[in-house]
Amino acid sequence: MCGIQTKWKQLFYEDVEPIRLKDPLAVFLGAIDEAEDFVFTYTDAIKIAGHSCPAVSGAYKIIQKALQALYGNETPVRGEISVKVLGSIHHGANGPISQVISLITGAAPETGFAGLGESFVRKNKLAFDEENEEPNTFIFTIQSSGPFCSFFHSSLLSRPSFAYYLCALFKFFKSYPFYKPTQSLRSLAHLLIHANNPLNNIHSFTVA
Repeated sequence: MCGIQTKWKQLFYEDVEPIRLKDPLAVFLGAIDEAEDFVFTYTDAIKIAGHSCPAVSGAYKIIQKALQALYGNETPVRGEISVKVLGSIHHGANGPISQVISLITGAAPETGFAGLGESFVRKNKLAFDEENEEPNTFIFTIQSSGPFCSFFHSSLLSRPSFAYYLCALFKFFKSYPFYKPTQSLRSLAHLLIHANNPLNNIHSFTVA
């Protein structure tokens, strides 16, 4: 290994529990041995999003909760999970959240891996249900076990105080794109992020 790693500003990033999954495709194509797992950390989610925020942390926690509900004490299998987002890709933070979900579960939209024959298909396992929109709701299904699925709700983005300050930040930087953030704005963003640590912003979930 080259020994070069990202130096994170926030120490708690690396304290978040990792997510381990089996990946038969990675084994088949020689990326890892059969006895090994893929290990994803919260910093992987930060890298794909380019930042840490309540939506990114919520996505990571949603995945943890879903895999625990679906697999119990067994190691989850990457690539056999389908995810349906109840809403448009443009609604709220559905886009960034779905990227984190896709990274970790392997469930991909139409741009995903088409498979080897009928095996290892990842394509079209992540879908957006625009006709049955329910904010911040995601359905995880193990395809091999039929109708068993989980519904997860995050109340995070519906919190008035958070939504108000986040919208204020977005409007400010849209109006002044070249403005260098002041310490007060940095502090506000910092507080908004840390208010959701340690990633337990899941309001409720059900298993069917």
